[in-house]
Amino acid sequence: MNFKHFMLFFIVLLFIVVILLSFVDIQVDAGMDKVYHFITFFALSFLVIIYFNMITKNNIKFFGYLNFVYILSIGLIAAISEKIQEFNVRRSCDVMDWLADIGGASFALICIYTYKLYTNKQKK
Repeated sequence: MNFKHFMLFFIVLLFIVVILLSFVDIQVDAGMDKVYHFITFFALSFLVIIYFNMITKNNIKFFGYLNFVYILSIGLIAAISEKIQEFNVRRSCDVMDWLADIGGASFALICIYTYKLYTNKQKK
C-alpha cells in the first residue's frame, strides 16, 4: 500500500468516525463543542486538501473552482452531520456547530495555501 492509498484510507476512516460521532451522545462543556467541531473539520479538511494536492501534483489553485466545490461539499457533510444529531434525544442541530465546521475547513484551506505561497516565494 503506497502513501496515497494509506492517506485515502485514513480520510475515509476519519469521515466515517465523524458521521458515527453524530449518533453518539456526547456531553461537553458549553462552548467547547464548537472547538471540537472546528478541530475535527480542520483535521479532516487538512488531510483531504493535502491528498488532492498530491494526486493533482500541486496544481490546485487557491481561488479555483475545486476549492469552492470542496467548501460546499464540507458544508453539506457538516449539515448532514448536524441533522443526524436531531435523532438523538440529548443532542440538537445547531447552526453554530455547522459554522464551526465550515470555519475549520476554511482555516485548513487558508493554512495550506499560505504555506504554499510562503514556500513558493522562498524558491524564487
